[in-house]
Amino acid sequence: MRTIRFHLDPVQQELLDVRGQRRFVMRCSEERLHEQAEEAYSLGEMRALVKKYGLCDMCDFSGLNVSAAKILINCAVTALYRYPCLRGKMCYLGSRGGYVRMLRRLSEHDADTLHTLGVQHICDDALARSLGQTVGELVAERKEGDGSNILAEAISCMGLVDGILLDEADFSTQRFLQVKEELASSVRAKHSPIGCASVSAVIYHEIGHLLDYLCGTSKDPAFAVRFEEMGKNRITMALSRYASTSAAEFVAEGFSEYMSNPSPRRTACMIAEAIDVSYRAVEKNR
Repeated sequence: MRTIRFHLDPVQQELLDVRGQRRFVMRCSEERLHEQAEEAYSLGEMRALVKKYGLCDMCDFSGLNVSAAKILINCAVTALYRYPCLRGKMCYLGSRGGYVRMLRRLSEHDADTLHTLGVQHICDDALARSLGQTVGELVAERKEGDGSNILAEAISCMGLVDGILLDEADFSTQRFLQVKEELASSVRAKHSPIGCASVSAVIYHEIGHLLDYLCGTSKDPAFAVRFEEMGKNRITMALSRYASTSAAEFVAEGFSEYMSNPSPRRTACMIAEAIDVSYRAVEKNR
C-alpha cells in the first residue's frame, strides 16, 4: 500500500472535497454486470465495459493476462456494489505499466488525461506536474524496493489518482499459472490467510486497503487496541503472518479472507464487520 498527499489551496481543496463525495451508480444488477465481464474476451472489450459502467476513471490492462484483468474487474464490481462510496477512491484499475504511463501524461499536463481522470479543474500545471512526477517516482521506488516481489498494490492519493495496480511481470500470460502456485505455497506457510490462494484474494487485499483509506478502520482507537492485544502469534494463527505486521495489513488480510474464503474464520468476520461499521459512518456523514 502507498499513501501520498499534496498541499492544495482552498479552492482546490473544495473541489477535491466535492470529488470525494462520488458514489458508484448502479446501472444494472450486480449479477448482470458480472455476466458481461465474463462474456468479454479481449482487453479492449473489458476497457469498454469499465468505461460504460463507470467502474473507475481510467483503466489500462496492457501486459496483463486476459483472465487476470477479468478477475480485477469482477472484484471491483463486487466491492463497488457493496461499498458504493468506494468509487471516490477507484480512479485507476489496471497494470503497473499503464499507471506509470498515465502519470507521465499527467506530469505533462495532458488535457485528455486530466479530463478522463476528472481532475482538470483541480490540477493546475504545477500540481499536475508534481503529482505525476512524485507518484511515478514512488511507484518505481516501491517496485525496486528491497527486492521483494509485489504482485499488486493499492495507491491512495487524496482521491486524485488512487487505484489498484497489478504487476504485469506477475500477471502476464507467461507467469499467470506460476503465480497461482506461489499463492498456494504462501497460504500453506501461513503467510497468507486460509482460502486466499487466488488472484482474487490478492486483489481483495488491495481493495481492503482502499476501503481502509476511505473509512479509517485501522486507525480507530478501539480497533488498534484489539490488534495490539491479539499479538503477533495469535494473529498469525487466526489470520496470517502478514496480518501481524501492522493494523493496516490486519484489515486488508481480514477483508481478503472474508471475501475469498467461503467459510471465513471469526477474525476475518470481525474485521469485515469493523469495515462495515466504519463505512456506514462515512455514508452517514455524506
